[in-house]
This record gives sequence, structure tokens and C-alpha cells, in this order.
Amino acid sequence: CLPVHGKYSSVLQGTLYIFGGMVDSAFTQAKTPLWMYDTDSARWTEGRDVPAEMESLAPTNRRGHSAVVYRASMYIYGGYVGIRGISQEFWTFHFDTRTWLYVSTPPHNTGPGPRHGHSAVVYHTAMYLFGGLVGLSEQKDLWKWDFGNSSWYNIRTRYRIWFTKLY
Repeated sequence: CLPVHGKYSSVLQGTLYIFGGMVDSAFTQAKTPLWMYDTDSARWTEGRDVPAEMESLAPTNRRGHSAVVYRASMYIYGGYVGIRGISQEFWTFHFDTRTWLYVSTPPHNTGPGPRHGHSAVVYHTAMYLFGGLVGLSEQKDLWKWDFGNSSWYNIRTRYRIWFTKLY
């Protein structure tokens, strides 16, 4: 059963990838829930669970995260992770090898911080992340992740932006 709330999807070369989400107001049982839909064969396949010895090398289920595709990888940021609460984890899934990698950032480069319900988009060689929630507090900040130098930049805007992601 596919998650119906709080999941995010990305498409690459005829395959739709769906990561995370909830079914019937509960997290799915999968530790790393990943579904793939092949548009040519019209078939769904479930990503295999990560072996126990590799669990720390893959993201756990979450909702309200963002997912974007850059080159041959899907990047997910943040989200609400069960009883742990909101996250600032940043992961990449490599489509070719079907492996996960935690994206580390330089210690001096803190980034957007934990949040869920935010939006993200790729433009040229960067991912732009906007808004979201920390607890019940709306975030109205804009961040840029530069894929080339693996760093976050806070983008200051001249105008106040009043809305965040709509569900």
C-alpha cells in the first residue's frame, strides 16, 4: 500500500520514485520506504528494506520533507521523523547504484535547520529551499544549496514572502 500523505516524488528517465509518507495516519512499517513506478511497464516495485547493519546509512521514514532530482540523484531534506520530531537530515539517493548517502556540510555552514512542510526546487546547479514549519512557527526564509561546493547560503530577500507550501 502506497503512502497517501506527506510523501514526495521525483521522476528520472521514465521511473517515478516516491519516498516516505503515511498510510491511514500512521507511518509505514518500512524503515526506508521507497517505491518505484516504471512508466513503460506500468508496474510498481517496492524499494528493498535496508539490511540491519546498513540502517544508519539510509534515512528513516518521514513526512513533510522535500525531494528534488539533480543529475542522477534524488535529494531529500528534513521532514517529520516519527517520535524524533522534525529533522534537518539531508540525504541523497543515487539512482544508478540505488544507494543512499548522508550529505555532510562543513561545520561552519549550518544551513536551514530542522523543518517540515517546506518546498524545494532545483534551478541550474543549486537547490532552493523555502519556508516550512518548526513546531507551529512558520519559517519564511530562503536557502540555496550549491551542488558544486556542497554549501548552504541564506538568501536575503527585499520583500516579505507570506505563504509557504500548500498541501
